[in-house]
Amino acid sequence: LILAAGLLFYIKRFSEKTRLTISALVLLIAALVYVLFALVSGNQLFVTIEIIGFLLFLFLVWLGYQYSYWFIAMGWLLHVFWDFGLHPAQTAPYLPQWYAFLCAGFDIAMALYVSGILIIKSKK
Repeated sequence: LILAAGLLFYIKRFSEKTRLTISALVLLIAALVYVLFALVSGNQLFVTIEIIGFLLFLFLVWLGYQYSYWFIAMGWLLHVFWDFGLHPAQTAPYLPQWYAFLCAGFDIAMALYVSGILIIKSKK
């Protein structure tokens, strides 16, 4: 949560559209970190799974830009399930045990932030 708070404090100076764009890019970076961990492991199955996940989040970002930014908020929420559903310590030996918890806290904060922007925007 501290990392998310720092990012959100930093980006608050930008326009709404820029904040949503940064949120989308950071979602892709969050997905890419898993790919990098898998590459370091050298296990091709793990690399393939993480690339598929990255492509899923890339698709959600694309949907966000094409149709609705709500897809980006959904991407952040789905990333929590990616953290815990796919990466419990016993099934993802290439990740530090604490990483899923750190990432999930960040993901939830970002999902709430993007959702908040969109709710406020809808009331204008």
